[in-house]
Amino acid sequence: MSRTAPGTRRTASIVMTGLLVAVATVAGVSGPALAADGIPENAVTTTAVDPNDALLRAGQMPVVNDVQDWKRVAVRHSRISTAQPEALTSLGFTDKARRDFTIPGGQATSVVLTFADAAAAKDAYAEVKAWRQHTGDNVPAGGQLLFTGRNTPVDVQQGRGSYLPFVFKTDKNADEGTFEWVGVTRRGAAVSIIDWRVNGQDATYQVDPTIASVQAANVKLGRLA
Repeated sequence: MSRTAPGTRRTASIVMTGLLVAVATVAGVSGPALAADGIPENAVTTTAVDPNDALLRAGQMPVVNDVQDWKRVAVRHSRISTAQPEALTSLGFTDKARRDFTIPGGQATSVVLTFADAAAAKDAYAEVKAWRQHTGDNVPAGGQLLFTGRNTPVDVQQGRGSYLPFVFKTDKNADEGTFEWVGVTRRGAAVSIIDWRVNGQDATYQVDPTIASVQAANVKLGRLA
């Protein structure tokens, strides 16, 4: 991922395997760590209930700027994604574990949901993919949705996996945009969701880093079988 210098303007893009899959015009440089949820970078770590170690660790989250510098923070109580239309309880899970991370100018979340059976998990997986229809719902009134990508399939060990990129501004007059990804995978009676977002001018990757995280999440779901 690259960023341009202050005061310049360029086309921001998300690139996967050499193909341009998203384009939005944004300008500016990255700001401080997101604070909308009130979680500072140095927040005390809270251990989520995850007896099977199914949540992703910092080193398994998407790699940003060719480095891996996600830091654990206290578990947030906000919605996982900007595109999440309803409370997570609407998915009908029986148990949940959550782990949150931060970097300067960005944040990420790993969530594992378990269900009564595989059919319920399949329904929840479809619901999360349907968040694509809501990428602009929670953008502030003064903001602007710039781009919504497609749900791209991810090859996983067992079950299904996919990810969705989208780009928005919280203030349409700002020189900076927010790039966000929602990755999701299902395996058996469990679903894992990975959401991450960064502020900046562009997010350019030859291979989208969300793919590796979705694959890692799917392998970890195998521990719940």
